[in-house]
Amino acid sequence: MIHPEAVLRLAALLTPLCLILSACVTAKATSAPACGDFLDKQGDKPAYIEYQGCHSEYEGQGKPLVARYRLDGTHAAEAEDFLRRRYGIQPLRFVCCGWESTPHSWVDDGHAWNLVFASEETLLSARAQWSRIPTFHIRAEQYTEEP
Repeated sequence: MIHPEAVLRLAALLTPLCLILSACVTAKATSAPACGDFLDKQGDKPAYIEYQGCHSEYEGQGKPLVARYRLDGTHAAEAEDFLRRRYGIQPLRFVCCGWESTPHSWVDDGHAWNLVFASEETLLSARAQWSRIPTFHIRAEQYTEEP
């Protein structure tokens, strides 16, 4: 038989631990990422980068939340410069039928991110022609599974 005083002593020892664990679980639950304008939340997003919406791809690896953006080709060079300075993406390259960056990944606040910048399909293969390409796109992914 367990003595009642032993139960009380054990409860007194476990209570602080339970409170700590409860706080950790609550903090983890409240820090779950939410869909939204990721570039705006991170600050300094230029006005010419237009947020198009966000959706979840929970069937995908890492269960990403995907925010999509668009911008006119007249702002492509500015956007490339902004994304290079702010996020460290590589310069766009012309591949087959369009301009694209290599996917750029990083971890911030315990979440993995991926960023891709690309033009719509085009045969315009010189950087000086970017202003003649109607639309460029940015895809920002925040993964909801831990890296």
